[in-house]
Formats: sequence, C-alpha cells, structure tokens
Amino acid sequence: MGLTRSQILELNCDFKLPCDVWSHIKELGIHRKPITRRGTRAGRRKDKNKAEHRSERAAGNHRGNTSRCGSVKACLWNSQSVRNKSVLLCDLIIDNDFDIAFLTETWLQQDDRVILGEICPPGFSVLSVPRKTSCRGGGIAAVYDSNVKLQDCSDALPEVSSFEFALFRNPQVNFLVIYRPPSGSLPSSTFFEEFEEVLSCADLLPNRLVVMGDFNFHMDCPSKPEVRNFNLLLTSLNFKQLVQGSTHRFGHTLDLLIVKDSDTIIQTCFVDQIIHSDHSMITFDLDLKKPVTSSDVRVLRKFKSIDHDLFSKDLSKRINSIMECDSSDIDDIVLQYNKACREVLDTHAPASTRSMSVRVKPSWYTDEVNEARRTRRRAERRWRKAKSDANYRLYIEAQQNVVDVVVSAKKDYYRNKLSSCNTKDMYKTVNELLNASSNVLPVSPSSPDLAESFSDHFATIIP
Repeated sequence: MGLTRSQILELNCDFKLPCDVWSHIKELGIHRKPITRRGTRAGRRKDKNKAEHRSERAAGNHRGNTSRCGSVKACLWNSQSVRNKSVLLCDLIIDNDFDIAFLTETWLQQDDRVILGEICPPGFSVLSVPRKTSCRGGGIAAVYDSNVKLQDCSDALPEVSSFEFALFRNPQVNFLVIYRPPSGSLPSSTFFEEFEEVLSCADLLPNRLVVMGDFNFHMDCPSKPEVRNFNLLLTSLNFKQLVQGSTHRFGHTLDLLIVKDSDTIIQTCFVDQIIHSDHSMITFDLDLKKPVTSSDVRVLRKFKSIDHDLFSKDLSKRINSIMECDSSDIDDIVLQYNKACREVLDTHAPASTRSMSVRVKPSWYTDEVNEARRTRRRAERRWRKAKSDANYRLYIEAQQNVVDVVVSAKKDYYRNKLSSCNTKDMYKTVNELLNASSNVLPVSPSSPDLAESFSDHFATIIP
C-alpha cells in the first residue's frame, strides 16, 4: 500500500504499532524521538519571569527589592500589636532594608518605653502616637532610620472622634497615617466629614503629602455605598489610591496608599504577604534621597592572583640588594626592607580602595542567632515558592526558633554584663534596657526661656 505523507497525517489514528514492528523501526534508526523540554526549562522560566516582571512594572505593583538605587524604601503594616513581635519587626526592617516602617494597631500606651526600644534596630528611632482613650488597641507608630529625620506634628491638625491619625513630617514630605476602627457607634458619614477636614488641612501644609493606613473599607467592592462615597471624596480633593490587590487574609483591600493625582513621589508599590498578622505589608519606594549610611574605606588586594614563584623571585632579588649595601644603621636597613616588600607587593597585587557600608550589629548578636535567621530565610523561600502546608509549618517553626534564640541571647548577654559591671555602667545598662531618655530637662523653645522658668519656679517656693 502506497500512501503519501499528507494522507498518513490525515489518518491521525490513535492505534499503537505492534511491539515487534516498533522494535524493528528503532533498530533501523528511522523512528522520530519524542519532543521533550529537557534543556529548555531554565530559558522558559527566565522568559516567564521577564514577562511577569514587565507586567508588574506596567501596573506599578512589583516587589520592593527592585527599588531604584538611592530612593527611600518604606512599608505600611497593620501589626495587630507589636508587644509580642519586637524581634519579628526588627528582622523585617533589617532583612528588607527599610528606611521607614509605618505601623497601625500597635496597641502601645504612652509609658511603653521598653517595647519602643525593642522594636528599634541599631541606628533607628521611633515615634509613637498611642490611642487617646483608655480602650485597648489602636495606636500608630513610625520606626525610621535616624538619618531620615521625622517629627510628630499631629497637633497641627484638628482633633477627630471617628478615627486615629498621626502626622509625621520630613523636610521634604508629610506622612499622614490613618487607622479607622472596623466598627463603632459613629456612622460612616462622621468619618467622611472629619477625614475631609483633616485631609484638607494636611494638604495646605508645606511639602508633598502621602496618606496611608488601614481604612477598613472594602475597596475591592466599588459598588458598596461607603466605598463609592470614599472614592468620590478622594476624587473631589484630587487624590488617587495606589494599592491594588488584597491586603487582608479574607481577600479584601483595607490598607491604602493615597497621593495627589499629579504627584509621582511613590515610585513602586507592592503588597507582600506575611504570616505575622491578618494584614499584608505594603512596601513602596519614595522619590526621596536615601539617607547616607556610615561607611568605611578599606584597602583591598587580590592576593589569590599572585604568582608565588615570581613573587618569591622578585622579593629575594630586592632583599639581596639590600644585604649587599654597606650601611650599618639598623633603622635604615629596616626602612629599606619595608620599602622593598611594599613595592614588590604593589607590583604583584596592587592596592585598591573600596567604600563599604558599616552595618552595626547589636552587642548580643551571636553566631547562633545568625544561623537561626539564615535557616528561617531558607524556610521562607521554600514556602513562598511552593505554598504548601508542610513548608508553611516549617517556616513557622523556624520563625519561632529565631525568637527563642534572640531572647536567650539577650538574656545571657545582659545577665553577664550586669553581673560584671560597676555601679555607673549598671545604671547605664538599665537605662538602655528601659529606653530611658538621657535628656532630663523639660522641653523649652530656647535656653533663656528655660532658665527664666527655673528662676520663676524657685522664686515661688523659696521665701
């Protein structure tokens, strides 16, 4: 039977050849090898990642580790109490290289100085605005690099009753952080009235304005009356909302990032899922100059590139020339020897200088802590890649192990330090643990006013 190639292809039959026929075809070497993906997986994955990265960039919604060089990296997070998350918060700030971390629902009170000290990594400061009422919950804070320079100017805005806010001012930008409780006795219309007043007043202040926080509106449901009214309010004041996607474990968009319509201060915005709270963390890059970190200039040489035989030959030649000199001054011989060694080393391994950032580690930081953090990062990467329950449990266990190891390292360090220091150092260490302020003088606009207030005080109590 003679069939053409096109006729064979039109058959498109599903039957299989007999085993003996298939074996004979393979022996003749005329069979067609099955098409596989072997050797092309990495390329396809790379192309896929490029396509995803381009789509995320187009949406302005990609991860913070792609931040532009020199921009300030910040985050917004509803922490749902930082009282038992100080170690986790410090790690989040350090691992993600955040310059500013804005927090809502800190659950802190005015006298929680110890916890405020614990949530600050080395070189960072904190501003806390606790809830004014005695009810549990609420609270807003900003943990920031000390070189950023933030100020709490919340008193510059009118008081409200339907939500909490804090105004943190920088020489270039104002940050208005909002926390609106999910339910309350006040209607949403009260919130809209008060929020419009606060937003209008903040917009009149000098510098650019960034509004953020947990508004507890389901922005993913635009048909809801509250969401519709909120969007109309933003539009009427020429503001826009940037966060896209779910920010809560129930799938709703509650945490928002708001700027003026024409403002491009927010370069990137990304919603990052974390396990320490019901809310996701929003990371974003600000079009501000990154704070200057302390650096150390080091001299480096490529010793591995030295040809040992040639180096030994040149060095012996220079030393022999020194020994042949008739000089009897030992100091002069030593100087010549040092000069010869330096010149030979510069020839074979030229010195180069490099500026390196100085990373300050806490005094209690140990190798055990470092290994526990590395193990946790590996577990986190596996969980984010596979999203399986087993990897999730391993990540939780690794996270708890980091907390236990850090707490143990802190206890051992401060126990040994307090048991071996004198009275002065003991008080200094206790003040460090309690985050006590070193400034014991009252706040005053100027030194003459402070001196005058002291004079008036003592004049009234001393007859």
